[in-house]
Amino acid sequence: PLGGSRRLLQDGLPPWQGRARVGMVAGDRPHGLGQLFADLGEGSDGTVALDETRLPGLADHCVVHASHTGLVFSAAAAAQ
Repeated sequence: PLGGSRRLLQDGLPPWQGRARVGMVAGDRPHGLGQLFADLGEGSDGTVALDETRLPGLADHCVVHASHTGLVFSAAAAAQ
């Protein structure tokens, strides 16, 4: 059922080495279905743990006060 995402979920991503500068916007409101399926630890957006958003090689990383779904509607996330 996970298709091509299974390997990424199990192995994670390699460090970013592309030419483009890439940043990550993460949420810190732990409201989501992920809590039902996994222990996301101290910080999460309810679906993804904050630790999982820190990919080596990123140009920038920031955390906004939003859930995983809320990131789509967050003005703070869009401003990044």
